[in-house]
Amino acid sequence: MVVSAFIIALFFLFYLLGKSADVVVKRVRIISERLGIHVFFMGIILGLFTTLPEITIAVNSLINNIPDISLGNLMGGFIVLLGLILGTSLIASRRVHTDGNLMHFAPMLCYFFLPFLFLTDGEMSRIESFVLVVAYFVVLVHVYRSYKNDITKDKQIVKIRTATILKDIFIIFFGIVSLALLSTGIIRLTEGFLLEVHVSQFLIGVLLFSVGTNLPEIIVAFRAWQKSMKELTLSNLAGSALADPLVIGIMSFIQPYHLQVNAVYYIFMAFNALLFILVGIFYKTGKVLSRKEGIALLAMYGIFLSAELAFGLKI
Repeated sequence: MVVSAFIIALFFLFYLLGKSADVVVKRVRIISERLGIHVFFMGIILGLFTTLPEITIAVNSLINNIPDISLGNLMGGFIVLLGLILGTSLIASRRVHTDGNLMHFAPMLCYFFLPFLFLTDGEMSRIESFVLVVAYFVVLVHVYRSYKNDITKDKQIVKIRTATILKDIFIIFFGIVSLALLSTGIIRLTEGFLLEVHVSQFLIGVLLFSVGTNLPEIIVAFRAWQKSMKELTLSNLAGSALADPLVIGIMSFIQPYHLQVNAVYYIFMAFNALLFILVGIFYKTGKVLSRKEGIALLAMYGIFLSAELAFGLKI
């Protein structure tokens, strides 16, 4: 009964968290369109802002001394973003076009895998945290150079009104405050629940929080499909995934992460490595991500979930 009440309350808070993030996302999108930013870069910007739930969860996890939840949440986000959400989006929208140039996308996939490598010894040092932060901006510059020809250059179509922009910024600020308050409630609720059950904090972050805090990405993917802006799905998910190692680096620099490396972690690492390889192959072949590839990504998430539950709950 206690577990059922906890799950219901937690998903209700995650729902509110997603709605708050949705307000932020909408306003960021409006500002981006007024500034004439291309859809790919708009997706990268949206990806950064849709990571706000993860950021607020990370901050509150450190404050409440349960950092493993945040780490599991951030690292579990990769397979949720690229397996569950991208896979489902491809099945719904059938295909998303790419430029087929793996050199544009591969650095991002390599960057996603860095936290897994750094944590194989059970901890992440401040030097490794610094590398994650610096590498984020290196990859961002690479992405900009790869797609800079797609940026809208016709300034005649851009009309900026200061009052309107300030209103959007105020609404974004209000959404961020809501995110912070809701994440605090989620952390406090989970902290109490962890005293009642003996489940790994990292596993809870991987399996539960990683889905809940990616509700904004699910919302964006669904709306992009509705409005026939399929390319926005990929760029938004890539932007959100790019932000996760950045947040890990910043949080770990403040307070280094320590993790018990066991079979669950290696299974987790192997699935993510395979996922990144598949996404890279799918990105290159045919210059399109197809429905069949979406089914493959979603199937991988399902197998991953089964494996983590089977092994994780026994440890």
